[in-house]
Amino acid sequence: MPLYAQVFSKGVGTRTAALYVAWAQQLERAGGNQAADAVYQKALENRAQPADVVLHEYNPSKLVLVQKPVGWTWNVTGV
Repeated sequence: MPLYAQVFSKGVGTRTAALYVAWAQQLERAGGNQAADAVYQKALENRAQPADVVLHEYNPSKLVLVQKPVGWTWNVTGV
């Protein structure tokens, strides 16, 4: 069991934003964007504090951009 999941399962830091942010960032670096999204959602559900830290780090639109299909490009003509 990964470290963050193990700590969480023991109830340690479940109301602390730092746990969720570090956990989600680790998942994002490993390409686990959907799992990172779930961690941020769990932070919000558990009312992790300080909430502004979670809200600053959690950006669902960032996750969508990271998960764009292979070969997809920005079309900025006509903007």
